[in-house]
Amino acid sequence: MKKNITHYTSVENLKKIIESKKIRFNRLDKVDDITEYKRLQNEYLSKYVFVSCWTNSNRENIALWNMYGNSMKGVCISLEEFPFEFQDSNNNIVSIDEAKCKSKSKEQNIKVALPKNIEENGEIYIEKMRLLNGNIANNNFLKNICYKNVIVSDTEEFYEDNPYYTGSIRIVPDNIAILKHIDWKFQNEVRYILYVNRIGYEPIGLINAIFNHVSTLPFTNIDVPIHEQYLSKMKITLGPLCSKSDEEDLREIAYSVSSKIIIEKSFWSDKIRPAS
Repeated sequence: MKKNITHYTSVENLKKIIESKKIRFNRLDKVDDITEYKRLQNEYLSKYVFVSCWTNSNRENIALWNMYGNSMKGVCISLEEFPFEFQDSNNNIVSIDEAKCKSKSKEQNIKVALPKNIEENGEIYIEKMRLLNGNIANNNFLKNICYKNVIVSDTEEFYEDNPYYTGSIRIVPDNIAILKHIDWKFQNEVRYILYVNRIGYEPIGLINAIFNHVSTLPFTNIDVPIHEQYLSKMKITLGPLCSKSDEEDLREIAYSVSSKIIIEKSFWSDKIRPAS
């Protein structure tokens, strides 16, 4: 059975999502928990990691409304897992269902479809991006956050003994961007994670590229396309303090894309007094 996950955001951001039909992934050194990338020791590593943060809970979370839902004036969106466009070995765009079928063939390498160009500060970067994960067969694209009582100096989860070179260590990429302090547990977070490098640089591997500083990514986010059939399945919950005018604007924009998009009021509408 397919599962839905949710994302709290502002009305303005949701308008951008609907109009662009894309979800924004932010670079790891730009997330609100600063300790996430500082714990990597080599902060350069965080510039290759892009995340989109969601929550596993379909029950409304007042703390998340306050932190990410524009102080309860925003929205919460719910989408099926993996709503993105995927790309097969022949560069055909497919849905997650089609991707799963094709990925059973060893000849098919199904990955998330990246945008053809990226705009940052008014400039267009057209270098092709090499996606180092996102292959749905590897189960390394969508991950649950692990909450521990950690401090910034705790780094052992990111390193292990290198079996190929005695006395040396290596980074464990699968543990990057999934560990947060236990005080964040109220978020019940799950996130999509992308490791990205430029094509045309040697060595191509993520870790080698980082330690050799051969490839600097000049942008701080990546907007990943949503597959059309999943956009129409979106459910939008209006924040407890969402204005009538914002509600009307959202309905007009959403229904212009698909009449199947569900828009409903928060359970907490008319139950929370605005802060004075």
